[in-house]
Amino acid sequence: ATCAILAKAWSRADGIDGVWLGESRTTDLTGDAEFLSGWSGGGLYGYATVINVPEGAAAGYDAVAIADHVAAGASGSDMHYAPGDIRPNFGDGALDTAAIVSINGVAVTVDFDGDYPSESTERIQALNATMMAAEIYNDYVTDPTIGAKTDWVLTFPTKAFHVNGTEPIEPFSQLWTGQAACEPSGLNTVDREESVATTLPDEEDPDFSPAPPTPPSQPPENSDVPLCFETTVVQFAREAAVGESAITVGVNAFLDADDGWATLSLLPQALDSTLGQCDVDGDVTTDTAAKDPCIRQIDAGDSQLLGLPVIGFAMQKYVNGGPGATYGMATVHKTCVAGSGGTGSQC
Repeated sequence: ATCAILAKAWSRADGIDGVWLGESRTTDLTGDAEFLSGWSGGGLYGYATVINVPEGAAAGYDAVAIADHVAAGASGSDMHYAPGDIRPNFGDGALDTAAIVSINGVAVTVDFDGDYPSESTERIQALNATMMAAEIYNDYVTDPTIGAKTDWVLTFPTKAFHVNGTEPIEPFSQLWTGQAACEPSGLNTVDREESVATTLPDEEDPDFSPAPPTPPSQPPENSDVPLCFETTVVQFAREAAVGESAITVGVNAFLDADDGWATLSLLPQALDSTLGQCDVDGDVTTDTAAKDPCIRQIDAGDSQLLGLPVIGFAMQKYVNGGPGATYGMATVHKTCVAGSGGTGSQC
């Protein structure tokens, strides 16, 4: 295939704009020629592989795709911005202000149109609705006799849109300081015999290892697990499965058993910490509907969803000491949806 036709359409030669470049100088900023009048996108997929080069381990995972999230009436070229343009993004005008979420096997439509001061925020909240989780579940294995290590990768795809104003937009409660924006979470573990931890972190107050980032805040004063970045890695073993990183926080000191499964709760009532204030517009000078403390809720009028928008997976690694073979696998996180009003709750 050749890209010459596409490159010409977006280029300027001999003082003449290519067809798409010329069209993009208009108010809609997109190249429109040769596109269908109605949206006909979709069909993309993606995957990636996490590779631990020094230890010879790899695990693959699928990219998360949101189906049918383009607004009704969008044209075929609505998101066809010029190369190098940072758009489209999650607040783009072609995206929907409503989403369909599955709760207890029932498809529920949540519509944020008219519920936030900004239409872009309404679109981001609709996207958040497809990923909202009150609790995250997965397994962990750290048995040293088989060289087992487990890392949970937690990604908050829309976090940047919530934490870069003069105040955080719900459901996030902390602003980005230039180094971190730490959201606390509550960790509970159960071993393979279904026994809960007998020594709670608060009783001996062990430190996280690796420690979470201390700037711009003080070290943790309780057992909440800080999730400080758009992607945070929670390390369960004493060593990492995916590799050492500045975005890693370790919880091995909190475990009573080498292997089991864990719940990471994002609900305020599961935390030792008190959340900061959040609002609906990101502008501290207006305080349209400030909540102090934040209740980690997104509001679609007659329906509310609780928690944070999060996706991710757990990576487990095992080392066979005899032949020196290393194995890796990835398992997608399981989540629970909690809400009120028309949404109900799974948790």
